[in-house]
Amino acid sequence: MLPNGTTAPPGPVKGITGAVSVAAGGGGAACALSATGEPWCWGSAIVGEHERSREVPLPVPWLTNARLVFGGGNHCRLRQNELACWGYNHGGGAGIGVAGAVWTPRHVDVRAVDVALGNDFGCAIAVDDTIVCWGKNDRGQLGTGNRVPRLTPVRVAL
Repeated sequence: MLPNGTTAPPGPVKGITGAVSVAAGGGGAACALSATGEPWCWGSAIVGEHERSREVPLPVPWLTNARLVFGGGNHCRLRQNELACWGYNHGGGAGIGVAGAVWTPRHVDVRAVDVALGNDFGCAIAVDDTIVCWGKNDRGQLGTGNRVPRLTPVRVAL
């Protein structure tokens, strides 16, 4: 909000032209990919060993040529069926085998073709067409038939 209580009209993101995709989500981060696959991130962009708030886009080379998915304070990149995630990781929502914040991508133990993230949990379609989920499970959101949280992907029985 502006000081007078109004909101600013939408405007272009500085330095971004020719974007082919954009990802934004919980935790206040956003990234865009250029036509050449180069990623630019801003907001609470996770850019190294810790979180940094950025008002203008910053190039993030380790996200090059990847599909980006953001949600609930966790972020994932999917590149050639390899999934890596990072973020606040509450309840194991990054699926990397440990709980607690991680600021650089870490391998998730699934070869995936697609991924979606919710608040502190995620699910992926594996290359064998199964669905796996991980993270917080206080509402049964992992589809495992119980409410046990999982730090790594577990297969959902359909």
